[in-house]
This record gives sequence, C-alpha cells and structure tokens, in this order.
Amino acid sequence: MNIGPHLPKLLVVSATGRVPTGGWTAIRLSEYVYVREPDDGILGFDMIGDPPFGPALEVVLPAAASSVILAPPWVRGVKVEAVENEVTALLQEGVPVLPDISAYRARAEQQPLAGR
Repeated sequence: MNIGPHLPKLLVVSATGRVPTGGWTAIRLSEYVYVREPDDGILGFDMIGDPPFGPALEVVLPAAASSVILAPPWVRGVKVEAVENEVTALLQEGVPVLPDISAYRARAEQQPLAGR
C-alpha cells in the first residue's frame, strides 16, 4: 500500500516512571496546549495520576502511560515531565511517524473486497 505524505501522522508517546505509594490510579499523559508552536519544536506532556484515597501502602511502585495523538507538522521531539524529573526524546530522521490509516480502514469496512 502506498501512503502519501499528505495524510495526518499519528505519534505514539509512552513513558514509565514510579509512584511513591500504592493506590495511584489513572496514570496518564496530559498533552500541553499551545497558543503558538514552540520554537524548539518539542511537544510537551505531563505524566500525572490520581493519588490514593485514604491509607496507602508505603512502597515505590512502577507506573506507565501512553498516548496516541495526531502529530503536529512542526513536532521535532517530545518531552514528558513528572514531579521529580523529565525526559526529552527527538524524533529520528528516517524513522517514520505512523500514518493515520483510520480513514482507509473505515472505507475498507464499507466497501468489501470483490468475491467476498
């Protein structure tokens, strides 16, 4: 299949970290909202979660979150910030951002292949 460059691209952002106690829920990446595109081309996210309600086990536990978004045309990299640190990753030349094929999938589901 030939996918043209005019299609919107999907960007998959995944992050791992740790929470200070048990009971954290809804760990997620919250995308920054920009009034204008940033000069450095870095798209920002906060890694956030809902703290425990009531007593919680005092143990450091792993946490993970992912987000799939339409990549803005200006994006050169992604930064994920948490309470104690941040990580920035640049998109690599030649590594494609996934094309958004949902329009093709919807069309294919509406038009079954001949002979089916």
